Amino acid sequence: MTTRHACRNARTGPDTRYRIAGSMRQDGLVTITCEKKGATVLGDNRWYELAHRPGYVTAQYVRNLSRVRWW
Repeated sequence: MTTRHACRNARTGPDTRYRIAGSMRQDGLVTITCEKKGATVLGDNRWYELAHRPGYVTAQYVRNLSRVRWW
């Protein structure tokens, strides 16, 4: 998966109300483990769980490069 916008926040859970766990730079590559339903952001409730560090990112701000399982 690659990020679409500069410095997007990773959250501790799949909602913008969770605290920020870190951030990602534009066009950065990260590995994800699964897709989950969470808070709706710009009409989309899909969130991705990061594989190599704690956190979730909303699907609105990333481009998924491969299929991922729902959890």
